[in-house]
Parts: sequence; C-alpha cells; structure tokens
Amino acid sequence: MNAGGVDKACKSTVPHLLTYIIKMYYVYIIKSTVNSTIYCGYSSDLKQRIEDHNAGKSKYTSKFKPWKLVYYEAYTLRSDAIIRERKLKKNRNVMAFLKKRIAKSINVS
Repeated sequence: MNAGGVDKACKSTVPHLLTYIIKMYYVYIIKSTVNSTIYCGYSSDLKQRIEDHNAGKSKYTSKFKPWKLVYYEAYTLRSDAIIRERKLKKNRNVMAFLKKRIAKSINVS
C-alpha cells in the first residue's frame, strides 16, 4: 500500500464508470388522469418532459392533463429511442402487446 492507503495493484487502467455521464433517451407512456387517454413519446429529459405535458406545453396533451407516467424504456442512442417510439405509434400490434404487459400499471389510478 502507498501512503494514501491504496494498493498500487488495485489501480486499473480502465476508467471508473462514474467518471462518464451517459446521456439517456427515454420512450415513455403517460396516461391522462381525466379520461385515461394514453400517449407515447420520447425525450432526453423525462422528468422535464412530463412536467411540460402537465403544464400544457404540448398541443395534443394539453387537452387531457394532468398526466401520470405509467411506463418508460431507456436507450443510450437517440436513434433507438426514435425507432421504438415510431413502432409504438405506428404499429397497433406492438402497442397492444405493450399495453397488455403493463395493464396493471395502466389501470392503477
């Protein structure tokens, strides 16, 4: 051990994972607490995006606020999040399968 109490053999040439900040992209599903409408979107700042929906900053979702987050997926690549969001919005079978998987989350008030 050296004077700092660190064993030189324990030092790694691989950088510590916490030294990197990985930007994440989220595909999310929110549910209106007013009429149970479901909305799917993507964002790099999930918390802020939900706040924006509830503040009426989105044309479509402003009609049905307030919204509650019921599901999200995280991606490291923006392109992956965009592709997933498009699949959920365009393909009814994909969205139906996901709704079935998260049915209990969607039905909780």
